[in-house]
Amino acid sequence: MERSKLFVEGAGAVGVAALLSERVAPARSGITCVVLSGGNVDLGVVPGLIRRHETRAGRRMILFVRISDRPGGLATLLTILARAGANIIEVEHVREGIDLHVRETGVQVVLEVRNRLHAEAVAEAAEAGGYEITELQSSHWTGAGT
Repeated sequence: MERSKLFVEGAGAVGVAALLSERVAPARSGITCVVLSGGNVDLGVVPGLIRRHETRAGRRMILFVRISDRPGGLATLLTILARAGANIIEVEHVREGIDLHVRETGVQVVLEVRNRLHAEAVAEAAEAGGYEITELQSSHWTGAGT
């Protein structure tokens, strides 16, 4: 979708498939035209596809980190991530259902990064700041937490 001018649902590409498989021959003279349709596209799925692509392309990363559940705990983490050049898209506190100390909270942070190398630098900055990344979703990472 990033580089194309068309968005075609699966059944909308049947005409092209017929030509490529040679089940239908192009016109002997003149121009052959194949109608592409996209009316059946579930637009509710498109944002998820875009987010998945950004993550796989290394421009988006999701970190899960344990932080101190005291005033300033979240601000300290976010400051480190911002100084590393990450754009913070979303922050979610996770306080239940995981093994946390009473003075800890889990934080899932969705970040926009420039590329895979930048994503790695952001994760390394968090770790250098004393944060253990317990889960990371990004196409670049080969360290702990994968």
